Amino acid sequence: MINYELAFLLGLSAFVYTTLLTAENKILNKPYQWLYKLFKTDERQEVGKPVHWLFMILLYCEQCVAGQWALWIGFCVYYYDSIFWGIIKHLLSIFVTIFIAAAIKLIYINKLEKHDRS
Repeated sequence: MINYELAFLLGLSAFVYTTLLTAENKILNKPYQWLYKLFKTDERQEVGKPVHWLFMILLYCEQCVAGQWALWIGFCVYYYDSIFWGIIKHLLSIFVTIFIAAAIKLIYINKLEKHDRS
């Protein structure tokens, strides 16, 4: 069975890591700003290019970070299953983790961030 608790914790952790800890005056803001400049994010977006893929999976995108964490941790969690079901469970857990990270970000934007500005 998919480990939903792990998926939730990974999704929540990815959101906190990419959104809350990279905010101004937070612990990951300086590395975030450094990577933002290193990957020339403004320049890429001005010419219509997407954000660099490596920056996205390192610190920029909560869904990308959640998916990466679920991918690599899932190798350990689902290693002992049969190959077919292990792969299916692993993929589904990655999808659930990404969905949870996106849902948490949406709730944060719609509820908490608006409340903080009021």
